[in-house]
Amino acid sequence: VEVQMNGDGSLLQEVALHQADARSANLCETHTYRESHEFIATRFDKPDSHDVQTSLRKLSRLDVREALPKEALAFAGRLELDQSLRDALSAQQLADCLHALAKWDKNDVFHRAGLALSARLANDERVGVLLDAQRVAQCLDALARWDREPVCRAAGERLARRIAAEPRLCDALNRHEVVA
Repeated sequence: VEVQMNGDGSLLQEVALHQADARSANLCETHTYRESHEFIATRFDKPDSHDVQTSLRKLSRLDVREALPKEALAFAGRLELDQSLRDALSAQQLADCLHALAKWDKNDVFHRAGLALSARLANDERVGVLLDAQRVAQCLDALARWDREPVCRAAGERLARRIAAEPRLCDALNRHEVVA
C-alpha cells in the first residue's frame, strides 16, 4: 500500500485510516450519518486535547451492540500508533480513553490501543498519581478486561500500590464499583 503525505493530514493519520478501512470492511455499517459525520469532522493533524476529548465523547456514546464506525477505529488506531498523542493526554483523558476502549475489549484495534495507553499508565508514575477515585476505578475496570496482558497487570499493580499507600483514596473507592 502506497501512502503519500499531503497537506490534509499526517502520514500516521493516513495509515490509521487505511488500517481502519481494511479492518472494518467486514463490519456492517449501522451507524447514522450524523455519527459518521461527527467523527469525520474531527481532525488529528496534531495531538490536540480538544480533538481527542471530542472524539472520546463520541466514542463513549456509541452503542456497543452496533458496528463501530471506521472513524472510531481510526481514532483508536491513532491512539495505538501515535506516541506523541498518548503523551499529550492528561491523566484524566487517558483514564477516559481506557474506559471507552474497554467497551470493545474484543476488538483488535481497541485492544492494541488499550495496551498502548496501559503502557503509559504503567511506566509514568505521574499519571496514576493525578487520577481521582472515579478514574482509578475506571482504569481498574478497563485493565481487568485485558488482565492477561503483562502491561495491563503492571498498570493495575501501580494503581494498587497507590490505593494501598493512600487511605483516603481507598475510602473514596468505596463509593465506586470496581468490576473485575
